[in-house]
Amino acid sequence: MWRYLLILLSLSSLLFLSSCNSSSDNGLLSLSLTDAPVDNASSVVVDIAAVTAIPQNGSPITYTFSQPQQIDLLQLQQGVTTPFINDWSLPPGQYIGLNLFIVTDATVPDSYIVLNNGNQYPLIPAQPGGINICGLPCENSTSLFIKTPFVIASNENDAYVVDFDARKSVLPPSMPGGAQYQLQPEGRMAAILDSGNILGIVPNSLITPGCTPAVYIYSGANATPADINNNASPATQPLTEAAVTLNNNTGGYQFTGAYLPAGNYTLAFTCEAALDNANSADTISFTFTGSVPVAAQTTFRVVLTN
Repeated sequence: MWRYLLILLSLSSLLFLSSCNSSSDNGLLSLSLTDAPVDNASSVVVDIAAVTAIPQNGSPITYTFSQPQQIDLLQLQQGVTTPFINDWSLPPGQYIGLNLFIVTDATVPDSYIVLNNGNQYPLIPAQPGGINICGLPCENSTSLFIKTPFVIASNENDAYVVDFDARKSVLPPSMPGGAQYQLQPEGRMAAILDSGNILGIVPNSLITPGCTPAVYIYSGANATPADINNNASPATQPLTEAAVTLNNNTGGYQFTGAYLPAGNYTLAFTCEAALDNANSADTISFTFTGSVPVAAQTTFRVVLTN
């Protein structure tokens, strides 16, 4: 059974907007980054070299960083974000998505994973050779293609958050005992002003010995929970996942589903998140499921109960 309370929450503090004026009719796009977690690592670092905006009509437009942005995704959980592009001037019009180009050179510590035991391993493209379509030196790179349409309006500022899903993106070494973890980037993008949050409380009684707790969040009411499987139909997959963590102040467990476009969602709690390999079909047991609505610029509070 679910008990819930609707709470208004201002998202104004999350915006990364600029008051500067453009000399043309271009609009301004600001991007920040957040993450869905993994269970067996303390750090997942990605080295972002460039971002390309893909217009519906016309040529792609690339923003190249003067220095690649090396970001630890696991520091960006529970709704925490970091800005990585502010006020990118783009021609007005419809765009079909973004491409984030990530350096994955195994010979230098560009993108890498640090396991809970302290061992560090490079991240290499899941497909050998990477994706060499960015017009950059991309021999040792891969890309996160976000198929989220967006509109740039003349003389307006827009802020989006990119949810780089580390749980779906990091795959184990292709050979047993290998020392190179694979990066197959998966993620989504959401407009901050059009998004809301879910703040959940998990009773301590659900955290049983050996539990690796997580809440999977699926689009739509009464969706059927399924494990993460990058080879399965996207329609069956969770939109994102939320770690269940201990609140040291209250002694209780909680989770945050952040930057969810307005709509209905199905939440599914599991103690077996560590058994979920994103590159295969796995048998994951979901203990509790329930549906909740999300409205823009609000936080929906939900309590899982026995």
